[in-house]
Amino acid sequence: MAQTSLLNPAFALRIAWAQTGNFSDDPHSKMTAREAENALKNIEHRAMKNDKDSIYVGNAIGAMKASLRSMDIIYKSRQSNFEENEKLRTSYMQSITDSLEFGKTAGDFLKSLPTMTITAAGGVTLGQALGLSTLYIWALALALGAAGYMVNLWFVSRSRRHTQMHLIQHDYDRNLYYKQYIDRIADVLISLYFELDRIHADAFGASYPIGDKSPSDLVDDILSGVQPTFCKFVHEHIKSGKITPELWPTCETGTDEVIKTCPHWSPK
Repeated sequence: MAQTSLLNPAFALRIAWAQTGNFSDDPHSKMTAREAENALKNIEHRAMKNDKDSIYVGNAIGAMKASLRSMDIIYKSRQSNFEENEKLRTSYMQSITDSLEFGKTAGDFLKSLPTMTITAAGGVTLGQALGLSTLYIWALALALGAAGYMVNLWFVSRSRRHTQMHLIQHDYDRNLYYKQYIDRIADVLISLYFELDRIHADAFGASYPIGDKSPSDLVDDILSGVQPTFCKFVHEHIKSGKITPELWPTCETGTDEVIKTCPHWSPK
C-alpha cells in the first residue's frame, strides 16, 4: 500500500507544534521553530521528485499553516489572559500596601495619644488638670504605645497572609489559563491530524497507518511534557479554602509520592 515516506501525519503534528516557538521571545524556542521550518522546507523540496508526495506534502503544508494561524490566535489569547490577571494582581497588591499604611498610621496615632495629654504651657499636663496622677498618665502612655504596636503587628500579619493567599490564587489562575491554552492547542492538533489523514487518503488512496494509537494518543505524546501537574484535588480544595501557602507547592506539583503526605489527600 502506497504511503508517504516524507511527512507522515504524526511527524507533521510535531513540526506544527515546534513552529509555535516563533510566538515566544525565548531564543531556544525560536531556534526550535527555525529547525522545524528548515526541516519542512527540505521535505517540500524532496517531495517534488514524486507526484503523489508532491501533492500530499503541498496540501499538508497548507493545512499546517492554517493550524499554525489558529494556534497563534490561541497563544495571543493566553497572553492577554495573563496580562489581565497581572493587572488584577497589581491592583490587589496596592490594596494590601494601603492596608499596611493604614495599620501603620493607626499604630502611630495610638502611640501619639499620650503626648496629646501634655501641654506646653508651664509644663502643666492635661492629665494633671483633670486630677490624674503622673503614674496613671505614664501607665496610659505605655498602654497606648503597646496598643499601637499590636494594631500595627496585626495589620502586618493579616496583610502578609492575604498577600500569600492572593499569590496562590494568582498562580492558580495562571495555571488555569495555561491549561486552557494546552487543551485548545490539542484540539487544533487533533483537527489537523484528521485533515492530514484526509489529504493522505486523497493522494495515496488510504490513511497513513498509526497502529493501535488514536489521534488523541498522538497529540498526548506530543504535549505530554508541557501539561500542568496540578494535584487532582486542587480545584476542589482551593474552593473550600483548604490550601495554605505551606501546602501550595505540593498542590501545584502533584507528584504522586508527595501528594499522599498531604492531610487533605484521599484515594478516591
